[in-house]
Amino acid sequence: MSSLRFSKRTAWILAAGCGVLAVIAIGLAVALSRSPSAATPIAGARAARAARVVKLLVSGEGIVSVRLAELGWGDVDSATLQVKRDDTAQPTWIDGSILHFYAPISPTRTMSETVFWLERGALERSNQPGPRISEQPAAPRGDLGLLDHYTAALRLEENHVYAPQVKDGDHWFWAQLPAPITRTIPFTLTALVDGPARLAIDVWAGTKAPTPVDHAYRIVLNDHLLGEFPWDGQGPHTIEADMPAGVLREGANTVTLVLPASKM
Repeated sequence: MSSLRFSKRTAWILAAGCGVLAVIAIGLAVALSRSPSAATPIAGARAARAARVVKLLVSGEGIVSVRLAELGWGDVDSATLQVKRDDTAQPTWIDGSILHFYAPISPTRTMSETVFWLERGALERSNQPGPRISEQPAAPRGDLGLLDHYTAALRLEENHVYAPQVKDGDHWFWAQLPAPITRTIPFTLTALVDGPARLAIDVWAGTKAPTPVDHAYRIVLNDHLLGEFPWDGQGPHTIEADMPAGVLREGANTVTLVLPASKM
């Protein structure tokens, strides 16, 4: 059996919580490539050539493209190929010598990649070909032009702090942020289309007080103040902020979380 590792196409980021950090998700528009997504194998084709099953490690959600020639499978009957995840065949389509499938990743705390299995000769054993994605021609509509972008979500997450006091949900968080504190998180965007976006930060507050407002985050994205977001109480909370066009940048970006000192 051979193993391939595919290059990450979707980066992961996380945010901090009031006391403990959680997840940041950024909804944004991304340019649509006219070419298929590229996959970069790290295992040599020699080991894969003799194998009937190849393990695929995929770290980014989206379309994965496998060049059969790089596996030494250029002469394999494509009708016998299957891609499986948890013993379930995944829909595929084949363009010449390139096999494509959609990878819905399911990262865990201990593994950031999802395992798929590419199998040849499946038709010989089961007499059932894997599901195929068919192409259907669509007549052009005068009110619709060609799509050149799509909406995507960028998620950032790291697991460093274990919180046993959390009753429901994940007990692992990115960091503890006791006020007053300032934390800057860098992230990178590629193929960005200028336009509005939305920021969501999941936090878990470990303290509460007999005041109208227990916690507050001031959020700055690329030196642009998105606002101050107060809330009350202990436990989970989601901060949401709209970002106007022109705030996000192609390449390097930063989001800064400012927790001011508590007002007594």
